[in-house]
Amino acid sequence: MSLLLQGKHVWLREMTPDDLGAVLEVYNSHPAYNLWRNGTAALSLAELEQEYKAMLDIPSGHWMIVKTVETAQTAETAQTAHAAKPEPKIIGVVHFSTAHPSPGKGWIGLFLIHWDCQGQGFGREACSLLEQYCAEQGCSQLHLGVIAEDEQTLRFWGKLGFEQYRQVTAPVGRLTQPVLLLAKQITD
Repeated sequence: MSLLLQGKHVWLREMTPDDLGAVLEVYNSHPAYNLWRNGTAALSLAELEQEYKAMLDIPSGHWMIVKTVETAQTAETAQTAHAAKPEPKIIGVVHFSTAHPSPGKGWIGLFLIHWDCQGQGFGREACSLLEQYCAEQGCSQLHLGVIAEDEQTLRFWGKLGFEQYRQVTAPVGRLTQPVLLLAKQITD
């Protein structure tokens, strides 16, 4: 059975190889992130395919796409305007695990929302769905790493209640650099 997490404005479903083209657009909407990870502003489809296959081997790991949800207001507006209904589209990608490397600790390995869709609450809602799911799977904490130079991402996670507990030097993509480890208690 495929995992599906449904929210009001977004839903997350397991990623398939058919999603790779749209996911590549999400990655490449973040040239600074790609530079920090790999030293190039764009990721190739072959590189994404390799990353996708490698992450599938992580126990309890999930590659998820984030899609917009058509709201009743959007459908009504489209009908009134005699326009076609807007299609939900892939606006993000997430990789997370509920038991790797240790039980009780969920880890977000990747969380990207398309640059053009940021600041609209989609990332906040997707994170809330992940927190709920991880809590249901027995995780009391959710952890992630942020490239130390990425101040915008640090602010995002800070607003969601994540706190830094350590700085490490770690491989991120093809490069090794300072990474800030953040965590949030999601259950008591």
